[in-house]
Order: sequence, then C-alpha cells, then structure tokens
Amino acid sequence: MVQNRFIIFGGTGDLTYRKLLPAFYNLFISQKLTKQDEILIIGRRDWTKTDYVRKMEPWVKEFARFKVEEDKFLEFIQQIQYLKMNLSALDDYSILKDYVTKSKAQVHVCYMAVSPQFFDPIVEGIHQIDLFNVRLVMEKPFGTDLLSATKLQRKVTRYFDEENIYRIDHYLGKDMVRNILTIRCENPIFDAVWNNRYIDHVNIFALEQVGVENRGSYYDKAGALRDMAQNHLLQLLSIIAVDNPHDLHTLSLQQSVVLHSLKLLEDSMIMGQYRGYLDEKDIDSKSQTETFARFSVGVETSRFQGVPFHIITGKEMMYRDTAIQIVFKSPYSGQKPNILTIQVQPKEGVEISFNIKTPGKSDEISEATMDFCQNCQMQNRINTPEAYEWMLMSIMLEDGSWFSHWDQIVTSWKFMDELIQKKPKPILYEKKSLGPEGGLTAEIVECIEKPFICKI
Repeated sequence: MVQNRFIIFGGTGDLTYRKLLPAFYNLFISQKLTKQDEILIIGRRDWTKTDYVRKMEPWVKEFARFKVEEDKFLEFIQQIQYLKMNLSALDDYSILKDYVTKSKAQVHVCYMAVSPQFFDPIVEGIHQIDLFNVRLVMEKPFGTDLLSATKLQRKVTRYFDEENIYRIDHYLGKDMVRNILTIRCENPIFDAVWNNRYIDHVNIFALEQVGVENRGSYYDKAGALRDMAQNHLLQLLSIIAVDNPHDLHTLSLQQSVVLHSLKLLEDSMIMGQYRGYLDEKDIDSKSQTETFARFSVGVETSRFQGVPFHIITGKEMMYRDTAIQIVFKSPYSGQKPNILTIQVQPKEGVEISFNIKTPGKSDEISEATMDFCQNCQMQNRINTPEAYEWMLMSIMLEDGSWFSHWDQIVTSWKFMDELIQKKPKPILYEKKSLGPEGGLTAEIVECIEKPFICKI
C-alpha cells in the first residue's frame, strides 16, 4: 500500500517543474520521502510517464539543491506516475477514481498547483470520487479580496475540515523566516528589548529585479498589494510582532491578534508603476495597477503601540533583496541607532550594527557590524531545506503551524481591501531604479548594499 500519495493537479505547470519536483527530489535524497510514497502527476497533455520524465529532468537538475546523479534519479522516478485528465471536466475524475482504487494509499495529499479558477472543479471532483484521508493543499492567491476569499472558503469547507486544509505561503517555509522566533526568543539581549520602549520602527521589504514576465493576465488584476503585501509581507509582520512566540501551538492565534490590530498610518502610501509596464504582454493599455507599493501600519497592541512598520515591495528594481530591519531607538548621545537585520533572500543571515569608540580617538564614535552569513558556505546551502521541502514535510507530519490559517486570511483581506480603496494613483518610475521618489530610504539602500563580513 502507498503511504503518502501526492496528487499534483497542474503537474505540467511552472510551479511543479521549478519548485515541487526539485523539492521532492531533495526529500528523496535526504530520505524524508520513502519508497512507499508516490507522486501522481495530473496533466492535460497526452503524455506517457516517459514523456513526462524527459520533460521534468532538466528542471530537477537545475533547481534541486542536491546534485542529480543518474542512479539516484532513476530510483526517484520510480515513485512518479502520470495521469492524463481534464481538471475542469467532472466526468474525468472517474479516471482518477479508477487509478486510486487499483492502488490504495493511506493518505492522499491533493496539491492544487493551478490557477484559482480551477479550485472549484478540483474540490468538487475530489469530493465526487470520495477520496480517503485527504489533505488539501492550496497555493495563493486565496481570493482577490475578502468577498472572493470567503466564497472560496465556503466551497472548500463544504467538503473538507479546516484542519485538513493547508494554505501555502512559501515565505513561511524560508529558513530565515523560521529563524526569526529563534533569534528573538533564544537571545535575551533581543527578547528583552522587543517592544515599543526600545524599537523605533521596522522595515519589511521585498524587492525584485524582474518584471511581470509571463504573469501579465494575473498580475494586472492583482498588483503589488495583492500579490505580495496581503500575504507574504503581512505574514512576516505578524511573526515579528506576536506577543508570546515561545508557544508554537498558539502561533497562528497570536498572528491573528496582530493582524486584527493593524491600523494604516495616513499619508504613508506611495504607489508606483515601472515605465514600460503597459507594453508587457496581457496588460491593459490604460492600467493603473501598481508594480511598487510602500505603506506604513501601526500595530495596536501593548507591546508595539506607536511603532510604525514600513512595508515596501516592487518589481523592476535596482536590487533584489528581501529583508527585515528592526531599527532601535537612537541612543541619548544622538549617534546612529542599533539595527538588527534579518536577511531572507538572496542573502541569508543576520547582522547587528552597534556603536563603539573609534579606535585611537578619544571623543569619536563609530559604527561596527557583526554578522552571520548562513548561505556563504556550500555546506549550509546543501544542508538547509528549501521552502517547499519544509512545507511538504510539514504536510506529511500534519503540522499546520507554518501555514496560513483562515482567520489570518480574513483579517489580512479586510485590512487590504480598506487600504486598496485609499491607494493613490501610481507614479511612473524607471526600470532598475530605486522606485518612485520616497520609496526606498537611505537606511534600506545601505542595508542592501552592505556585504556580509562573515564567511564562516
């Protein structure tokens, strides 16, 4: 009997090729995926398994963190099967039913690696064939606003219990994001000052050098606020601002409390659109969609009352960088503030700046930096699971701690819907720039440009 059967709806899409299959290969090499597990690819193309393996092999070789050796790859593909069916045609789900009846499994992990318009027929089809012990995995976006998210939730929970629904936000699988709580909780020097008495403000930014690429039809309806801020960046904020992070069992509840407390700081919004966006494929020629967004929020809890959180994201930027800066209050001497920076990608690590007496000069103060670079050494890169590996392992272990829960989605969409109603017209900015005027502060640029000192 198959132990875990991963049924990948959308198995011929970019997400499966670029992220899921390399993650499965990594799990196989690290012996987290057993020979009793199966990966069933669902696709519309009239392919055999051999055709599919030929297509997927170069993707696994390019994106897996372990080197793909021929003998191991041949072992790995024994666990892959390909099934042709039309996801939108409910009658085709009898094909899936015949397959799972012939080869039974203890657990069916149904992974919807598809556009949201396919969610409805997939959920209906899975229910129709009465699969046993289903764990339903959903990729973002979870709706495009509160109304559509609620409609989707009603559809899904009509057939599946909330504890069996796994909504993936892959940022929560990134190793340095998971490290936030460890850095805070296991170091009294940080835990003791993690509040509004000592923290002046927090910067959370995710900058990309690429444009919309081949996602124009989706992105033009979403924009930077829906695509990045509502999910990834508000999730990061909620992890930073939880009141008692020592208890992971209540982490989701604590994140919801933070999201419930958010308040938009007026006149803090800057929206931008990179020059040339209107010429991209599948973009409305009169589009006012933002490709850059900056806004500031207050967290109305006793711990963080009065501390502004600045959220920044943009495409076609000069830099690629995702990081969190905890900026502490300036010392009484008026010198530069201490800054704790958690680098998420492409740099991974932690750095702290502090003030010292300038060597050899009695009355001057200089800034010093200490850092830890996690991905500066090959051994760390090889031994650190990728985000989707963490997520797939968590699903197998029935650990929902690091997934987006429904209450969080409701609260973040409610906040974002109100913010979108107030957003200003986007300002044009040049490609490979700092975005619109006022978008990136010198503090953020300095953080991005500073190289890691520590090479381990």
